[in-house]
Amino acid sequence: MKSALVTGSAKRLGRSIVLKLAEAGYFVWIHYLNSKTEAEATLEEVRQKGGEGSLVQGDVGDKKQVASLCNQIKEDSRSSLEVLVNNVGEYLVGPLENYPIEYFERSIQTNLLGSYYMIQHCLPLFSRQGGAIVNIGYAGIENITAAPHNTAYVISKSGLLTLTK
Repeated sequence: MKSALVTGSAKRLGRSIVLKLAEAGYFVWIHYLNSKTEAEATLEEVRQKGGEGSLVQGDVGDKKQVASLCNQIKEDSRSSLEVLVNNVGEYLVGPLENYPIEYFERSIQTNLLGSYYMIQHCLPLFSRQGGAIVNIGYAGIENITAAPHNTAYVISKSGLLTLTK
């Protein structure tokens, strides 16, 4: 059975992606950080529609947690991973002149480094035929200019665009 991992798939866009992948016949790995109840509800909906899946928890901005969750997939997977969707995104806004350094670091850590960590740890899970990696960015990022309220987000998503290219 084909399998797919979607980060941040307990709710919103990630949830929609997981449901479509399950509908297309993929075993889906539903990833969450703090939204366990929503992740369980998403998994229940996958199963009600005849799909299969499992939950995986961890902070994608923490390389040790990424290694652990990917190891869980490797040990529990029914087959190789075919699809990785890096969907998680931190959008922490505020005026740049007093923007907390922790918010800036968290945006870069999750949105850019987290996607890099996921790619590095998921590549060995793909079969020899390869797989697909989808990085969810920001519409129009290649033409966007920085704004004082979301500078860290724009920097992280611009970096993700470069990583993807």
